[in-house]
Amino acid sequence: MIEKRWASVMSSVETEVNRSLEWLGSERNEVRRMTALRIIEVLCNSDLVSLHLYISKIFTELRNPLRNQRHETRMAAACTLGACMELIPMSERNVRNPWLNFLYEELQRNQQLESVEGYHGALLISQELLQHGGMYMQSHFGQVCDMALKLKEYRDPI
Repeated sequence: MIEKRWASVMSSVETEVNRSLEWLGSERNEVRRMTALRIIEVLCNSDLVSLHLYISKIFTELRNPLRNQRHETRMAAACTLGACMELIPMSERNVRNPWLNFLYEELQRNQQLESVEGYHGALLISQELLQHGGMYMQSHFGQVCDMALKLKEYRDPI
């Protein structure tokens, strides 16, 4: 009986994750985008093992919300990113480091956009990398600090 219920729960989780990823990837409706971000964040916080299969898709689909024009969307995407990063075990460097490299490269891409949204996205990614990246950010800390200090004088508030 428990196995049947567990299978049902996992099927529901898979359905919700797929729908949320679809909404993040193609949806212009901001309400659906925010809903998708919150659903993924809650599922990541529930620490379901099955979500490990979706980490690559989640990280890829978070690119656009992290540079969205709406401040609230960028903040929700950063919270989702942090919750997703919690799923990657600290002890498994061979699994963790490629994702941290991917996120650091995304930080640099956002910075190169030279827009308020891009800079804010870069700062949000750097915050999550500093909080959840362990020793990974030690070699990048100076660059992130330089970026933050340069943005202190930026013409538009971030």
